[in-house]
Amino acid sequence: MLRNRLYRHKIRVVGWPPTNKNNDISGRALIKELFAKPKSRISFPDEETFFKRERRRFIQQMTDVEKVWTGEKLKLCHPSGRTKHDDYVKSLEYCLMASLKSSRHSYIPISKSVR
Repeated sequence: MLRNRLYRHKIRVVGWPPTNKNNDISGRALIKELFAKPKSRISFPDEETFFKRERRRFIQQMTDVEKVWTGEKLKLCHPSGRTKHDDYVKSLEYCLMASLKSSRHSYIPISKSVR
């Protein structure tokens, strides 16, 4: 199992189940990071990238994503439609949370002013 192999190399694997609370935390963190000033750590793939189809899909999904509120909880998800996806958005959320967790050893406080 991958987790056991990583453990032998002293790499710790921590799960991030897609609960309402975790979706809220990661969604707010992603929005905060995308609009960070003076500079975000997230950059979009440039036009000269080798993977043009993936770049197009990434930008399409990032611009199509919808904020869905359940009470005070935020969830970023794809709009309804057969060809709509949010794979790149979710992957970016998970990468961001992994980098924040590993660099600060705790989750960043997220303000409620994301609406």
